Amino acid sequence: MLVTATVQAQSVHITAEYPEYFEYGSGVLIDKAGGKSLVLSCGHIFRGGRDVKLTVNRAPARLIGYELTDTSDLSLIVVDYDLDGTPVKIGPAPRAGDQVSVYGYGSRGQNFRRATGVIKSDTRWVTGGVRHGDSGAAVASGMSLVGIVSTTNDTATSMTRSGEISQFVSHYCQKPFG
Repeated sequence: MLVTATVQAQSVHITAEYPEYFEYGSGVLIDKAGGKSLVLSCGHIFRGGRDVKLTVNRAPARLIGYELTDTSDLSLIVVDYDLDGTPVKIGPAPRAGDQVSVYGYGSRGQNFRRATGVIKSDTRWVTGGVRHGDSGAAVASGMSLVGIVSTTNDTATSMTRSGEISQFVSHYCQKPFG
């Protein structure tokens, strides 16, 4: 399936190193310009503040901005080199019953995995399990990014939907990046 290869190839592992602890997450390449790459992830791994040593796939990176609200858990990260591949496009909002795939690295970025699920009637939730460290992972339907993983419980995963993603990106992102 082409979407698996495309989204999988554009998925990244993120490490946020604070003075006393580490946070791990996943993310996805959404744009490139001027030899730099723009990665979208969740915002909650940056609750420790902006004074963080940040890496994407073990390369130095920097945080442009993050947001934590009732409907949005997002961050934008710049990597100062051109990551391989074509950025994933943000698609339309998912509908209840849509089949989706979640692409995440899990804790410490050791095990990339694609999990499948279905959008629930409250379209912020997806069935199918994710793991610690999958926060920020791409939720894809067809060839489009429709969400970013936020939290999980025993039965479902919460995500920020594509409409909120588009607003967040347009607010924080100006080319050339950072």
